[in-house]
Amino acid sequence: MSDTTASQYQYQKAIIIKGDQEIDVSGVIGELILVENIKSIGISGKVLIVDNANLFASSQFTGTEILEIEVINHIQEKSIKKRFIMYETASVTVVNDTTMTYVFSLMTEHVFRSHLQVISKAYEGTPERIIKRVLDGELGVSLDTTLMNIDPVQRSLSIVTPYITPVVTLNWVLNGLTTNKGFPYFLFASVKSDDVFMTSLEDIIEAEPLFNRPFVKSSAIAASADPNKNLFTIENIEYSSRNDTLVNIASGSVGAKYDVLDTVFGNRISKPEFKITEMLPDTKLIDTKFEVGGKKITEYESNFIFGITAPSTIRMDGYGYDEEVDNLKSKIRRKSVISAMGNNTAVMTVTGTLFMQLDTPTVGGKIELEVTAMEGEETVLDDQKSGEFIISSIRHTFFDEKHTVTLGVSKL
Repeated sequence: MSDTTASQYQYQKAIIIKGDQEIDVSGVIGELILVENIKSIGISGKVLIVDNANLFASSQFTGTEILEIEVINHIQEKSIKKRFIMYETASVTVVNDTTMTYVFSLMTEHVFRSHLQVISKAYEGTPERIIKRVLDGELGVSLDTTLMNIDPVQRSLSIVTPYITPVVTLNWVLNGLTTNKGFPYFLFASVKSDDVFMTSLEDIIEAEPLFNRPFVKSSAIAASADPNKNLFTIENIEYSSRNDTLVNIASGSVGAKYDVLDTVFGNRISKPEFKITEMLPDTKLIDTKFEVGGKKITEYESNFIFGITAPSTIRMDGYGYDEEVDNLKSKIRRKSVISAMGNNTAVMTVTGTLFMQLDTPTVGGKIELEVTAMEGEETVLDDQKSGEFIISSIRHTFFDEKHTVTLGVSKL
């Protein structure tokens, strides 16, 4: 094994806690996988343990064990410290007479805690305040809003949770939130912190990329001896474009009319027309220059969505209500931009060294890609596959003393 590979990480601490018993497994972990997702308030993962010393011979795992782990990159002095519930024994394999391997599924403790309870409570206040109350009061974690510079257009809310889990409650509130332009909000966990982060897609788009140079997929870069260039080399990338033009058009994600009637005050949306280019002028959701019948397809109103709303409380702050009905148009904008996020995606693998050195969350961040293609005998930049991408998920793999990350990315 090379020195370069051996130097990427080490387990500073890895202890399984079972009641009063503690088992040090820092020297027998074969593989560790940790997964972050922009739509999840927890970290999930798996750990492979190679037992050739009968560590678990007398232990009967019940799915309530705790794993406390610290993985450190000793070159940069950066570490990941996490505490997980080992909620499932995914597999047990007999390797030989003296060795067995165990694969355990991991879940962040506060997510496990959410599964244990349902709540029926009244909440009032701003969406941010309600989210903070649920996180702190029910799950024992804090909300970090340092990444959020744009407040939701939805103001005060008044809701009663109908015996649902805290995580379902959070998603219920979150699904009704948008910026004034209609961009959605996300709640997510990070290996960088024990807090839950909140930000909007609009904040993400306006932020600077995480790194000051692009990740490159190029055979010339891959063959380079320059270690800095190799850090930004894309080992593998696969695109998963599901551009279904007809579905996008029929759903109203491209162009539509959205109207709402307030049955108490008689207010209606003043400008019900919508087209995706209002939010994303350079969107890759669809070819906005394509014409049918002498008119661009974004000019068609391919769906008409009509809603009725009314205040449910004296204070007129019930879930989904806004006295200024024009603000409710953000719902269809939110739907369109989420659709756009899922249309031009890729999964790519790079070294994890760069991501360990950052102090801020990486999921929800932006990176730049440069992917080349052959045009005749020349190598040119592929504009469709290059540019700014948003990291929607990140999978850390610690294996064979090498740390790699697999990124799920989206281009709007």
